[in-house]
Amino acid sequence: MCEFFSSVFSTETDDKFEPIKDKICSYDCTLIIITVDDVLKRLNKLNVNKSEGPDLIHPRIIYEIRHKIAQPLNVPTIWKCANISPTVSIKRVERTK
Repeated sequence: MCEFFSSVFSTETDDKFEPIKDKICSYDCTLIIITVDDVLKRLNKLNVNKSEGPDLIHPRIIYEIRHKIAQPLNVPTIWKCANISPTVSIKRVERTK
């Protein structure tokens, strides 16, 4: 059996392949703008007959309140550019006996 597999498989060297050339990304990233109308278009296309997802919110509920949540789902541009760092708040905890 060992002779069979050694006859089927061959050893290849790397000298047959050309080296991969360094690629430089030459395209500019464009600013992504999401409007309230874009959010509403997506929410209007929700299939209300499907089951809820991992967030356990049924699509029917999201569909019914789509006009109320479209504005909060539209993230302001300034938030997309913000540098956010967590801060630690140390509070003194007193135990009562």
